[in-house]
Amino acid sequence: MSVLLITILMYGHPSQARFVPAIHSIEFSSKNACQAARDTYLRELEPIVTELNAAIKDAKDVGDIKSPAGIIITGNCFDR
Repeated sequence: MSVLLITILMYGHPSQARFVPAIHSIEFSSKNACQAARDTYLRELEPIVTELNAAIKDAKDVGDIKSPAGIIITGNCFDR
């Protein structure tokens, strides 16, 4: 048995954005199935991350965001 843990973290300066973690886990019957699902999840989320990072860069360029900000997405498989 293997568990896929997906973590999404948006971060930024407290006055401009909140730390918003989202964690989701799914059980799979094998490590291979878990890794295939992980790759699919990350591939599906990639366009969203790209758009968010572009929007953050645009906001920084015009001065709306003055501190570090971004999004981090991870996917990890763990044996049970």
